[in-house]
Amino acid sequence: MDKTVKASAKVSIRDSIKRIVDQEFPKLREEQVIIGDVVAVYDDPNGDGFGTIDVLPNNGSPIIYNSRLNATLEGITRGTVIFPKLFSQVVVLMQDSGQDSFVILCNHVNLVMQVSDREIISKVERVTTENEEDFENFTLDGQDTEIAHDGHTVTISLKELNEDKDFIFQITKDNAKVTLREGDDDSYIDFVDKTRIDIKSNTIQLVSEAGGTVEPMVLGATAAQLLADICEGLEQATVSTAIGTQPLINIATFTAIKNRIDDIKSTVNFLQ
Repeated sequence: MDKTVKASAKVSIRDSIKRIVDQEFPKLREEQVIIGDVVAVYDDPNGDGFGTIDVLPNNGSPIIYNSRLNATLEGITRGTVIFPKLFSQVVVLMQDSGQDSFVILCNHVNLVMQVSDREIISKVERVTTENEEDFENFTLDGQDTEIAHDGHTVTISLKELNEDKDFIFQITKDNAKVTLREGDDDSYIDFVDKTRIDIKSNTIQLVSEAGGTVEPMVLGATAAQLLADICEGLEQATVSTAIGTQPLINIATFTAIKNRIDDIKSTVNFLQ
C-alpha cells in the first residue's frame, strides 16, 4: 500500500469517527456548561437538598440552586457522592430545560460520602507480579484489607490468607470487639456494658462506667516471692511446749504450698 492509499485510509477513518461522534454526542451549547463558585453545600443526609450544591456562575447569571453532585443517581439514593469545598470552583452541566443541572468537575474536594441502603464494603487485595506491565499475570499475595459498614456495625478485617490468620475489629454503638483468629482458634477482647480500657500517663486501666473503685493489679513475680517468704517464715516458726521448743505440727503443708507458688504465674500475660 503506497503513501497515497494510506493517507486516504486515515482520512476515511477520521471522517467516519467524526460522523459517529457528531451524531451520538452533539456539541454542547455554550450556555449548557457553566463555571462558577460553590456558595452552599447540602451534605446532611437528613436535611433538605442532600447531595446538591448552590453555584454562583462566573458569567453573572443568577445562582443555580440544588445542582446535583451525582447525575447517575436518581435522588441520590446510593453510590459515592463527592462534596466540593465551599467557595471552590465547579463545572456545571445544564439540562436542555434549564431547570435541572449537575456537577461534572470540581477543583477542591471537602468530603467523599458513600450512600447505600444495604452495606458498603471497601476492600484492598494486594497483588504481586514479576512485570508491572503484565496485567494478565497478577497474583494475589494473600494479604487483604476490608472495611465494611451497614449502618449498625463497622468491621475492619486484616487477613493473612496464606497463613490462615486474620485480625478483626468490630464496632457497634454499644460494643467493641477485637478478634485474632489463627486457624480454628479465636482470641478476642469484648468490651460490653460500657467497659473501657484507659491508656494514659504510662498507666493502663480497665474501667467499668457502672462504678466501683479502681484498684491496682497484682504483680505475679512479686506476689510469688512474697508468698514464698511467708511460707519460709512459717517453716521456721516454733512453739513452746512442755517438752521444749517444737516446730509447727503442720509444717509439711506450708512446704507443699511453697512448692506450688509458681503455678499462679501466667505464661502468656505479663504486667510491668
